[in-house]
Amino acid sequence: MGDPTLHDKKYLARKKAKQEIYRKYGFNLIEWNEEHVKILMIFRQRLLLKHGIQA
Repeated sequence: MGDPTLHDKKYLARKKAKQEIYRKYGFNLIEWNEEHVKILMIFRQRLLLKHGIQA
């Protein structure tokens, strides 16, 4: 997989470039962080269970 620090640096550079493009053209950008994903996964699980689906 390589050096995680290098991966993080590359990821952050790509993220910043994308943010700049969105800002330049006036696009709205929805950004998710790890906490948002955790909350979404909990909500999804509850919704599936409500409909009798176990994932």
